[in-house]
Amino acid sequence: MKTKPRMSYSLSLGLLITAAGLIGCVGGNNPDVANPKAGKQSDTQTVSGIQFTQLKNGWIHSSQAFSEIESAHHYKLSFDIAPGGSVILSANGLLSPGSDRIDRGIEFEFRRSLDANDPRLTVLGRASGTEDDWSAYFVSLNATQTVNVAIDIHNNEGDQAHLVAWGAGEEPIFESSSREVGGSPGRGFGTYWGFKLEQAALVSVAIESPRDDH
Repeated sequence: MKTKPRMSYSLSLGLLITAAGLIGCVGGNNPDVANPKAGKQSDTQTVSGIQFTQLKNGWIHSSQAFSEIESAHHYKLSFDIAPGGSVILSANGLLSPGSDRIDRGIEFEFRRSLDANDPRLTVLGRASGTEDDWSAYFVSLNATQTVNVAIDIHNNEGDQAHLVAWGAGEEPIFESSSREVGGSPGRGFGTYWGFKLEQAALVSVAIESPRDDH
């Protein structure tokens, strides 16, 4: 996996959705406690006018699938993770009838250790059946606090997606380029996106036009 610095970046706005307090494990801001469901949950819920569907094993997906597999989006995420918990963002994946998860997408997994005082996150990238450990690029994120991260996923640049991530600053903390051999783990093969939450809560999520518009 190769990374390379970029000299300039431009922001392309165009907010499509903003959602807070999503279904299932979503809601609440205490990173050190689980978030049990409050009463009976339906399989489909509407949040901020957007419909989300709950699958099994902590997976949820947006009912608004992308119009094309070869597409690019910017994800602004804010979430809390309890010790031992994790959040997976899966984009441009497949959702077969009766499936309990999004398959063959591009995944970012943020995993917190069992040590409640450990601020480090394990960050893994997956696509096309491969996995990379990107933890070293995300050391600025603090697992003991609400995690704020923004991610560009460009699934329209050939066999390898172009991935960029930002922390609190304007400069990217990570870039995996489709223009370099071995630059990213692969690409997504579908139009669905969503999350898997284990002992974690989404505080907010927004999807916009790509921030990196090269």
